[in-house]
Amino acid sequence: MKILLLFLLLSYSTTYSDKISIINVRELFIKSVKDESSCKKLIDLLANHNETNNQTLAGYKACASMIMGSHAFNPMTKYAYFKEGKILLEKAIKADKENIELCFLRFTIQSNIPHLLGYNQAMVNDKRMLLASVPTMKDLHLKQMIISYFQKSTHLSLTEKKILYGK
Repeated sequence: MKILLLFLLLSYSTTYSDKISIINVRELFIKSVKDESSCKKLIDLLANHNETNNQTLAGYKACASMIMGSHAFNPMTKYAYFKEGKILLEKAIKADKENIELCFLRFTIQSNIPHLLGYNQAMVNDKRMLLASVPTMKDLHLKQMIISYFQKSTHLSLTEKKILYGK
């Protein structure tokens, strides 16, 4: 009986320890912009995720890769991280076109990278989709994350900010 109980307890802890908290991923994502170790931790945490098994987590992994480029010194390394992340993010979005979180991630990346990289084509559509979705979002943590980002963004007009706040 004790062996059975121990087995069940171990099975339970293994099953639930493998699950990744999206809130923890989001917080690491925010920290990764300024902290290289958080960026590496996020990449390691999401190593097994791709566009076929979890599009949202694959999107975060893709963005972490692009952000890792900002922590690199060598321009070739910076570009390699960017290119790898861009490909993965676009695959994740292609697999789940209606995923608001992925659109938000792409918008944050595209609004913060140099225009000479040529990765800014979706900004207008992503912004439009985000503005239409935020007022009715059920995920309050994500909603607050988007609103907080847009408050600091120079990519929203005063009218768009009023839409965002439901005014």
